[in-house]
Amino acid sequence: MITGQPEEGGYAFRNVPANKRAVLIGIRYQNDVPFVALRETTTGRHATEALAFRETTLEELERMLERLK
Repeated sequence: MITGQPEEGGYAFRNVPANKRAVLIGIRYQNDVPFVALRETTTGRHATEALAFRETTLEELERMLERLK
């Protein structure tokens, strides 16, 4: 798992091998409610579409992350 570094207009992921399958995971909270977004991508691309967040529960989020290990 690699954490993105905030940049103007989004996040950057540094020192990642190119042309590898990856899953972008976005997690945010609004009014103490968790939201998650997932997007499959290939590393090395300069930009990706905006993530589509959906409301979730902490339990569902934990199960989702466990499946991605």
